[in-house]
Amino acid sequence: MLQAKDIVLGLLMQGPKSGYDIKQEYEIELSHFFDASYGSVYPALKQLEKSGMIVKETVMQDYQAQIKAMQQGIDYLKSDQGHEFWEMPS
Repeated sequence: MLQAKDIVLGLLMQGPKSGYDIKQEYEIELSHFFDASYGSVYPALKQLEKSGMIVKETVMQDYQAQIKAMQQGIDYLKSDQGHEFWEMPS
């Protein structure tokens, strides 16, 4: 079963995003399938950052943190644990 962290990592595979951008995409594109509340997105981001799967970098010109997937997160999505994400029908 997919978890919020799987969805967040999948969205970050498209490129770096702010937490707000992730929440918006999560809410707009996936709200029919998953709970897109701040109560699911931001705890998932904290968990992923703590585990080294993502990193936050502050962009000085707009003072917004950009979050990007690290190799560990990419490897997780490609592993047996993350394989369900890649096998979802489009």
